[in-house]
Amino acid sequence: MNRNSERVQVGPAALIVAIGAALDLATKAWARASLEPYGPAFDFLPFVSLHLTFNEGVSFGLFAFEGDTGQAALAHISQVRR
Repeated sequence: MNRNSERVQVGPAALIVAIGAALDLATKAWARASLEPYGPAFDFLPFVSLHLTFNEGVSFGLFAFEGDTGQAALAHISQVRR
């Protein structure tokens, strides 16, 4: 297999990732501009309501592979940030 065929296979995947990231950023920008934080719901469809909220939590499983030291460091960082 030559290098050119490897690059062709990566191209479509990279394009899909780039489009997904652009859509994600665009929808987040729309939400920030159009919705009031923690405000009333926006009825997008009869069965879908949108609320703008923010997740300020942290996953304590994030550094689980580091054992107790990693989780203690994460707990310390989350408390300092407040």
